[in-house]
Amino acid sequence: WEASGSLRPEGFHGAEVVPLRTEAPPPDVQGDTNAPPATAEDGDAEATVQPAVRSDEEDAPPVAADTTEVSSEEMEERLRLCFLQAARTRIKDRDLPMPVNTLYAAHMRPSRRSEWSVDVKMTRFKKLVPFLAMLEEGGLLRMKPKGSEHLLVEISRKASDYTEFRPWPKDVTAAAVEDGASDGAVARFQVEVLGKVAPSAAVLFGNVEFVTQEQVVSVLRDYANQKSLWAANNRKKVQGDEVLCAVFGEAEVAGTVEQLSAQFMKGCKKFHKVTAPQRGAAAGTKTSIRPGAPPKVTIRTDTRRGHAVTLVRGLDQYGLDAEELAAELKKVLAGSTTVEDGELMVQGFWDVAL
Repeated sequence: WEASGSLRPEGFHGAEVVPLRTEAPPPDVQGDTNAPPATAEDGDAEATVQPAVRSDEEDAPPVAADTTEVSSEEMEERLRLCFLQAARTRIKDRDLPMPVNTLYAAHMRPSRRSEWSVDVKMTRFKKLVPFLAMLEEGGLLRMKPKGSEHLLVEISRKASDYTEFRPWPKDVTAAAVEDGASDGAVARFQVEVLGKVAPSAAVLFGNVEFVTQEQVVSVLRDYANQKSLWAANNRKKVQGDEVLCAVFGEAEVAGTVEQLSAQFMKGCKKFHKVTAPQRGAAAGTKTSIRPGAPPKVTIRTDTRRGHAVTLVRGLDQYGLDAEELAAELKKVLAGSTTVEDGELMVQGFWDVAL
């Protein structure tokens, strides 16, 4: 447990293992009330230790997945360990500065052990910034305010708490377990921008009707390799031949494959592909191709009734159930959520994380 950074279970104190027993077992396991509870010291090979009841004085409360059984002290320790796990395994110095809400939602919570539930509201601090301020006082990090939010600007990677912490394996984190659910097949919502291939471009794309920009890049690169169209003085630049000139409708075509793919997509009729998880026994996903560019989803911050909030609008255009998403975000962000007039509202500034 020490090597994995976990709290020791009940009964384990330093190098000592302390037997646990109670003076009065619970009613459902009490049995003969006149008989003293059997203990390992009785010398009876058949003796069993009665179920333990944790006292308030114990130093190491047991790890429990249910947050209702976790003390504020243990919740603070879990969150501290989650920060260290995220700092050691996910967050690079180049990622900083980072909004603290993003730190919590995108890094600390996914880094928790899969059997843990973590919620900053169950600490004595109640809010994220005061909790992180405690870590800042301990020399683990440095924050600075920016407007109405705070940024994580530095992780103290030479601090003893950081250097002595041993991360637990990534495959036992909540992020890894959730990604591996359903035998590794997780249905995700995806939106892709497509271009419709014109008949004049069939010489490159064959019978393909729709393409993404990434597919165009791949086709152009393969064609340039096949026809040796790379510029002599710049191996990243393509000098177009008659075929490419006809496809692009230009007298001369030149540029990198990324530039040419963007130019090609700009000239295509716009479509978008939506892949959405399905409910019910069939589950799986459903894919549909729709005309036009993808509808915009707006995410903005505001104040409502004196509280800072993040507002999301436009999800209904993709068939997403705002109420279901609100319930999911409430668990992920550990904040209040609601839906008003088709607009999803999350308490706090979560625009970057969302």
